[in-house]
Amino acid sequence: MEQASIPEKRPVPNYWKKFRNLVLQNRSISSANFVDRLAEVYEGRPVFYLDRNLEYPFFSGTVVSYRTLSRFTNRIGNALLELGVVQGDRVGLVTYNRVELAFAEFACMKIGAIPVPLNFMLKAQEISHQMENSGARVLITDPDVFRDNIRDQGRVPSIEHWIEITAGAPSPGFLSLGQIMDDASETLEPATLSSPDEPVLIFFTSGTTGVPRGATLTDGNLMATVQKYCMLFGILPTNRRQLALLVMPVAHTSGHQNLLILMSMAIPMFFLSRFDAADVLSRIQKYRATFFAGIPAMFKMLLRAGADRHDLTSIQVWGGGADAFPPELVRKFRGLAKRRKWGIPIKPMFVHGYGMAETGGHICISPPWGPPCAGWVVPGVQHRIVDPWGKSVGPGEAGELQIKGPIVMKGYWNDPEKTEYAFQDGWFCTGDVMRMGKWKVLEFVDRQKDIIKCGGYSVYPTELEHSLADHPKVERAVVVGVSHSIKGEMPVAVIKLRQGKQATEEEFESWADERIASYKRPRAYLFTDSIPMTFSLKPLRKELRQWADETLGSSWKEA
Repeated sequence: MEQASIPEKRPVPNYWKKFRNLVLQNRSISSANFVDRLAEVYEGRPVFYLDRNLEYPFFSGTVVSYRTLSRFTNRIGNALLELGVVQGDRVGLVTYNRVELAFAEFACMKIGAIPVPLNFMLKAQEISHQMENSGARVLITDPDVFRDNIRDQGRVPSIEHWIEITAGAPSPGFLSLGQIMDDASETLEPATLSSPDEPVLIFFTSGTTGVPRGATLTDGNLMATVQKYCMLFGILPTNRRQLALLVMPVAHTSGHQNLLILMSMAIPMFFLSRFDAADVLSRIQKYRATFFAGIPAMFKMLLRAGADRHDLTSIQVWGGGADAFPPELVRKFRGLAKRRKWGIPIKPMFVHGYGMAETGGHICISPPWGPPCAGWVVPGVQHRIVDPWGKSVGPGEAGELQIKGPIVMKGYWNDPEKTEYAFQDGWFCTGDVMRMGKWKVLEFVDRQKDIIKCGGYSVYPTELEHSLADHPKVERAVVVGVSHSIKGEMPVAVIKLRQGKQATEEEFESWADERIASYKRPRAYLFTDSIPMTFSLKPLRKELRQWADETLGSSWKEA
C-alpha cells in the first residue's frame, strides 16, 4: 500500500493573514465558503496524509493540502452543477471511509446543495428509504459498497444519477467521478445562503430502536463550532509538529465533528480508510502522532493489539466520543502515553466529547485531566435536567438532559410529527439521562430508551456493563431488559468472553454479588461468540434483547 511521506515539521501561514481571515472576518465564514477561507490562509499546508494513493487525471499522490482540497471541492461542485444539481437539492453519499466522501460533502455545501452521508453498512432497502425520505436524486458511491450492499440500481429507484468513485471507466449505468471532475473547472464561487437557518446537511440517526430520522443541520448549526475553532486558532500560533490520526468514519457524526474541528485547528490528519488496531499503534509510534480520537471499543481493541508494547509517548491528547468511557480505560491510556519533560512525568489529556446527530457540534467537553464524564456544557448552549414531568431535578439527581442553542438541529427532515415530539417548550430532548456533578460537570448515566424498569427500580445498563467489563475474562458485556411477568423487566447480561477463556453463570453471579446492589444485578448471564454492532461500534440492543428473550424462554419470564 502506498505510504504518505510525513516531514517532521509542517509549514505555517503568515500570522496576520490568518488573523485577518479567521478572526476579524470570523462571522462571515459559512458552510459554503469555509474551505476557500482555510485554503486562502493555509495554502500548501497538508490537511490530509493518506493511507492509499489518490489517482485522478489532475492529481496523484498521498498528501492533500488545503489548496488541493479546494481544487477537489471546486471540480466536484462544478460537475454536480453540470448534472443539474441546484441549491437546496439533496445528494446522497455512501462509500467506505474514503477521503473523497469529504471532498464531495464540501462540494455540495459550496454550491448550496445538501449532502446526505449514509452509513456504508446499510443495505439496499435501507439506503432506498433514506434516499426517498430525503428526496435525493444523485448518489455518489464506490464499487465496493455497491457490490456488497446494493448490487442493483433498481433497488434504489429514486436515484437518477449514479456516480462511482473511480478515476477510470465506470461500471455500466454509472458516471465516473474522476472523469466528470477532469472536465470541470477549478474555479467556483460559493453559493449565497439566505440565512444561517438554511439547511446544509442531513445526518440520519442510527435507528437502533426505530426507523432512522434525518436530522437537518443548518449553516448556523455547523458554523457555530467551526467559527469558534477558527477564531481560537486564528489567534494562537500554528503548530509545526502536530499530527492527528483520523480513524472514525467521516459519515458518522463523531468522525465528522473531528474532521471539521481538526481542519479548523489546522492540525494535519493521517486519514485511515479502515480501523486496524495494530496498524494504528504502528502509525502512532512511527509518525509520532500527537492526537488520536476513537470510541471505547477502539481503545479496547488497541489494548488487545499490544498498546503496552508500543511507544505512545508522542500523544498529547487522547479523544473520545460516541459512547461512555469506563474510568479504568481512560486511566490506562493516560498512563501508556506518559512521558517525561525536564525530568517531570507528564500524562496526556483525555478529552471526551458528547454530542449526537441532532447537533452540529459537541454539547459537552469533559475536563482533560479528570475522570470520564459528559463534561461541561459548551458556551452558548443552554441546558436543563428534568424528571419525566418536565420539572428540573436537583444536583446529583438523574434526569433527562434538554438543550437549546445554535448547535441544535432545525428538525427531522420530512417528519414534522417526530420533530414536534423531539422538542418540549422549545427545548430539545436528548433522550440521555444525566446528573449534575461537582463543578457543574454533567455525568452521563444512561440512555433513556435503554433504562430497565425492574420492579419499580430504574436500572442503568451502562453502570452494570462497566462493572462487568472489569472481569478479567470479559471482552464485551451488554446488559438488556427482558420482559418479565412480575417485575416488568429483568436485567440480563450478554457476555462475549476473551479468546480462549471459559466461564460459568455462577462465576459471574459471585462477581456481581460483591460489586452490584441486589436490586439491579443481572438475573441471567448469556454467553455469545459475537455481539452485533452498529456503524459506530455500539451494540445493537434491540437484536440482543430479542435474542435473550428467545433464549431464556417463557418459563424464565414467569419465575
